[in-house]
Amino acid sequence: MKKQAAFTLAEVLITLGIIGIVAALTMPSLIQKQNNKAAVTALKKAYSVLAQALQLTTIDKGDFSTWDKVTGNNTDSLYNWYLDLKPYLNVIRECKDNEGCFFANDKLVCGTATVGFVIADGISVCMDDHSSGEIFGVKSGISVIDFHTDVNGSKPPNEYGKDVFIFVLNEKGLIPAGTDNNSADCTGALERKTCAAKVLKEDKIDY
Repeated sequence: MKKQAAFTLAEVLITLGIIGIVAALTMPSLIQKQNNKAAVTALKKAYSVLAQALQLTTIDKGDFSTWDKVTGNNTDSLYNWYLDLKPYLNVIRECKDNEGCFFANDKLVCGTATVGFVIADGISVCMDDHSSGEIFGVKSGISVIDFHTDVNGSKPPNEYGKDVFIFVLNEKGLIPAGTDNNSADCTGALERKTCAAKVLKEDKIDY
C-alpha cells in the first residue's frame, strides 16, 4: 500500500501565506461593501423617521407654508421648528447653536445658527435654513430648512455621501438632496452633499 504524501512545513507555510495575501486584498473591499449596504439601510430609516415626524407635525400645525417663518441665521426661530418636531422624535440629546450633536467632516455643526439633535437609534441631525432658489440640488419657491443627517451618529467616516446625507424641506415636503439636479455633483465633488437622491434611487453606494 502506498503511503499518502504529506505536506512539508514549507508547503504549508507557502499556502498560508497565499491565503493571507488574498484575504488582505479582498477583506477591505468586502468590509466597505458591507458598510455601504448598512449606510443605505440607515439612510432609508432616517428618511422615514424625519418624514413621519414632519407629517405628524402638520396634523397639529397645518401645512408647512403656514408655520412661523425661519429668520435667517436666527437660532431661536429654527429652534421653534425643532420644538414642533420634537414630540414625534425620540430625542436623547439636543444642541442649540453649539457643538456636540453633529460630527460630519470634522465639523461639529452644519452651518451657523443651527440646531442639532440625536435620536435614540443613533441618528444625528443638524438643522439649518436657506432662502428660496436651489440648494443642495433641490429647487424651492420658499425659504427652506435642510436636515444634515448622519445616519450612524458619531461613528466614522462622518463624511457626506458615505454616512451623512441631506434632506431639504420645501413646499413639496421632505426632499432628498440631489432630486432636481440628478445628484450632479455627487460622484466627483469633494463634499458629496447631493448624494441622497442618487443613493435612494439606486439603492446602493457605488462611487
